[in-house]
Amino acid sequence: MAGEDFARYGRTEAHIPGALLWLGAVNPMQYQAARQRGEALPGLHSARFAPDAEPTFATGLRAMHALLLELFRGR
Repeated sequence: MAGEDFARYGRTEAHIPGALLWLGAVNPMQYQAARQRGEALPGLHSARFAPDAEPTFATGLRAMHALLLELFRGR
């Protein structure tokens, strides 16, 4: 959800870096079918939320890996 509290971490004296990523988790064909029907898909905090697990995790891990490499490069 966009209202997470992580943004407050960077507003301390320690200036802790942070990032909030939006990661698509729905099968693209299911997404298109729902759009064509004019239906909303279940959100992240819904009991009906059903991500397309394998590509979602793979994409999320690649993104986090790239971010961590960039964050700690040269330290």
